[in-house]
Amino acid sequence: MTIGDQAADLARSDIVASAAKALPPVSVASATLLGIPLADWVLLLTAVYTLLQIIVFVRDKFWRQRRKHRKE
Repeated sequence: MTIGDQAADLARSDIVASAAKALPPVSVASATLLGIPLADWVLLLTAVYTLLQIIVFVRDKFWRQRRKHRKE
């Protein structure tokens, strides 16, 4: 193996290492599901989760108290 071949192998391995390091952020940044970016999915699911938590809170605090008062 000549010095030029060794340099070419080293350059290839550097390129592969750099690509492997950049792969996770690039894949997350470019991830889409049904044409919607990942960041928008996180926002949408957070809003749905928050809405469900509000509904459960209201149900537990107000509707169940009404039922308790009616039974008494």
